[in-house]
Amino acid sequence: MFIAFSLPIALILKYGIGLHPAWFRFADAAAHWPNVGAQSLLAVGDRALLSNVFPAWIAGALHLSGDHSYVAFSIVTTVIALSLPVLLRIRDGFGSFTKLYILVCLGGSLAPVLLMWVGGYDALLVCCLTVGALMRNQYVSAAGWILAAFTHSAVALPAALLWIGYIALNGRGWRVRKTWACAVITVAACLLGYAAIHLLTDSWGGSTDRFALFRQIPFDGILQCYANAFPAIVFSGLGITWILMLLPSLRRLTATRIFLALSLAVILVVPLVAVDETRITALIMVPLTLAWIERVSVGVPAPTVVRIWRWALVPALVVPVCVVWMGSSYWPYWL
Repeated sequence: MFIAFSLPIALILKYGIGLHPAWFRFADAAAHWPNVGAQSLLAVGDRALLSNVFPAWIAGALHLSGDHSYVAFSIVTTVIALSLPVLLRIRDGFGSFTKLYILVCLGGSLAPVLLMWVGGYDALLVCCLTVGALMRNQYVSAAGWILAAFTHSAVALPAALLWIGYIALNGRGWRVRKTWACAVITVAACLLGYAAIHLLTDSWGGSTDRFALFRQIPFDGILQCYANAFPAIVFSGLGITWILMLLPSLRRLTATRIFLALSLAVILVVPLVAVDETRITALIMVPLTLAWIERVSVGVPAPTVVRIWRWALVPALVVPVCVVWMGSSYWPYWL
């Protein structure tokens, strides 16, 4: 338990904390949570965010609708999102999975993304994706995917497909029937979550289509941002994990090679269709990265993982990872 909550402290000391630009709209939605579509600032200020109202609903239901209480709720949710993989594997103690996850979390892009936009919906989305990817109970996993799609379907579905693809490509070690059942249930869960939020926003008069917003930006401009920030985009995609995958003990594993191929595909393609390049890349790769860590933690001897931990901990603690948005690099900052 101590390890799970010391990790966010280390990350906050490394990156600081910043607020989502629309946090006050979500706080207002929490205050009007039974009638978000009719009365809240989301409905009149940014209808694209109506489809991401789930965290505000939870805060409203808990009566955390004031500005300070909503920000506190968001910070707690972010801490849980960063710690949840360790908590879900707490029976394993400080084992290989925990060590590798801490290294990837300390040196990856997910932490700066979550800490930069506290008060939004990303932290709850990551919690749902983590439950979907790590829970061994099929029904609990499906619930995680449903809620992930309900929170942000545009991220949940590609994240699910990437996770399923990784499981399928690993082949041996995964039972074929289980893989197919997992794939069908996961996709069905994501579609159910998407249908639920779509019906809800339709009852509110509809939300702004994100793809319509994207099409308003000239593709030449997106391509220029992509080219100008290409090195930062590539590095921020995996951060210190790039170095981990170069280690012979990890590089030789088929699971690592598949992870590398899929990660490269995401890192090279997603920034061409998402203006918040690092953020969307990091979110989509959450289940894939957790699946890779699980495979590596059982495929590499424990003493080898200990050596990797001792060698990579300092770089993971000190090497900063920026967040690229519209071709510019940003850093979290203190509230």
